[in-house]
Amino acid sequence: MGGFYRTALVALSCAWGDAQYVAAASDGTAQFLGASPIEIVGESGKQSETRTIRFQTTGTPTIQFVTTDLARSAPAGLPAALIDGGQVRITPLAPPKTEVTGISAFEIAINSLPSRYGIFSGEIAVRVNGQPTETIKLKLTVQFPAAQPIAMQPATLSKPMTSASAVLPWSALLAQRPAEGSFPITIPGLPEGVEVTGTSGSVQLMAEGGQGPLIGTAELRPTKQGAVLSVDTSASAPGKYTGTGEIVLNGGQRRLLLPVDISVRSNPWTVLFLVLIGVLLGHLAKWSNERGSKIVSAQNRIFEIEARAQTVRADFREWLGPTLDDLRTKFLSGQFDAILTLATAADARIALTERLVRLSDRAETLRNNGILARISALRGSILGLSDVEDIRPTVASIETALLAAETLPANDQDQAADDVAGPRPKAQAQQLSPGSRLQQQLVAFRAKVAPKLQVFLKFAAILLVAFIGFEAIYLNGSQTFGANPVTDYLSAIVWGLSADVAARTLLALGR
Repeated sequence: MGGFYRTALVALSCAWGDAQYVAAASDGTAQFLGASPIEIVGESGKQSETRTIRFQTTGTPTIQFVTTDLARSAPAGLPAALIDGGQVRITPLAPPKTEVTGISAFEIAINSLPSRYGIFSGEIAVRVNGQPTETIKLKLTVQFPAAQPIAMQPATLSKPMTSASAVLPWSALLAQRPAEGSFPITIPGLPEGVEVTGTSGSVQLMAEGGQGPLIGTAELRPTKQGAVLSVDTSASAPGKYTGTGEIVLNGGQRRLLLPVDISVRSNPWTVLFLVLIGVLLGHLAKWSNERGSKIVSAQNRIFEIEARAQTVRADFREWLGPTLDDLRTKFLSGQFDAILTLATAADARIALTERLVRLSDRAETLRNNGILARISALRGSILGLSDVEDIRPTVASIETALLAAETLPANDQDQAADDVAGPRPKAQAQQLSPGSRLQQQLVAFRAKVAPKLQVFLKFAAILLVAFIGFEAIYLNGSQTFGANPVTDYLSAIVWGLSADVAARTLLALGR
């Protein structure tokens, strides 16, 4: 009638013959032998497994069973669900050929299990000769069909990660992948009553090539509709790590295997450090090359000036001693750029000395002691490394006086006329227009700021090229960059070596 109670009437005085069952009621007792509750398991859509229950009897009692509906008691939080008690089937077992006195046995099963998963509980009231004697509890577990597939998302957990610096921050930001994280695994469409009850816990991840386990953590934790894998690769060596986790459904009724694949890159700060080492090596090579060129150029200029000085008359040659000593001192102190500037002044000083030698020769020919004295008076100026332009007017006046004291050949008249004219008068200062003054100010500002701006642009260009190399070889490179340290790290240094050339190219484009 669809109610809560169904009754099964079984007589213990049974005679088996011609496949007919005859029940006869008489006096006696019956006591249930076994543990309560009776636990029965089955899959949805099928009949449950069969259990045998036994009673210790005396006489020939009449045993009746009244079964309640089975109500879902677990998992908690699910909507109420019932299984009709009429589906509980209790049938007597035929006595064995050698009858055992005082034992009666019955089979109990549930005919058809519904698609409502979980644990259902009910009771079986036992009546002996019409009188209630005891109550047996019944526990039914309806399982998810073993043959029905359950899909996880993702089916394989594959994640790129990175190791991290213990000192420097932002490793994950630079690597554009996490050093630690939690990754969800969901089981969509998990039937009502089927829940995740556990996991394997720690997932053992091993590196490919037998390089050992992951130095870090990989923990699989259950959730209501799946699991969460928490991974920390901060201290892990670069490489590809694989392993398998396990998700447990309904206390072990089903176990789902989760393949895990973690690719770990080396600490990004290590790669940037190697790129910058390459940059420094590139600058060192460039500096060494340029400095070597300057050394050779400065040394050649000194040799040229020394050779020219050797051609000067001996008594005037010693006037050039401080000039040569100054060049040698600058060379020994590494001021090679200054040598190139001083060499021009030294050439002019030697040329002036050669001119004084010629004037001295002419004065000695005339035996003009006054002019010779004036020439000797210039010795201190040349020894003191005075500016040549400050000495030229004096030399010109000496030559004018010498011209007046001698009769020059015709072919020297033009030169004498130039010398008599003396130094050219200084041009009068011109009044500058506002536009010219602004232009001069801009030129002065550029001369002051340009060196500092050049250093800043060079530094910025080097960083830009370094990050381009970092992106090319690290971010867009192997998923396990650093697993082959020789080739991977050398490629970072090579990128740094080429950064100086690229930086100079960028600077040249901005000029």
